[in-house]
Amino acid sequence: MNIKFNKQADEALRVLVESKENVVIRLEVLAVGCGEPALALSLDKQRDDDDFVVVEGIHFVTEDKYKTYFKNTEILYNPEVFNNGFYVHILHI
Repeated sequence: MNIKFNKQADEALRVLVESKENVVIRLEVLAVGCGEPALALSLDKQRDDDDFVVVEGIHFVTEDKYKTYFKNTEILYNPEVFNNGFYVHILHI
């Protein structure tokens, strides 16, 4: 997984993780249709079969079957624009 995030997302992710004990950020695929997949994040526990990466001290996981969706991912944060403040999308590089 290659995950990038802006300063606002970095700060918000750290606050989110620090709000609970023993949690990681789970990257999820909510839906796949004719366009790009709908991606999201949530707090969760790490599972034995998860794909795992640490980026700038923040622990991210996803189910192994979804890791292809997170090869190049960007997380943005803006509570005035995005649902729950976070926007997760695929970077086309």
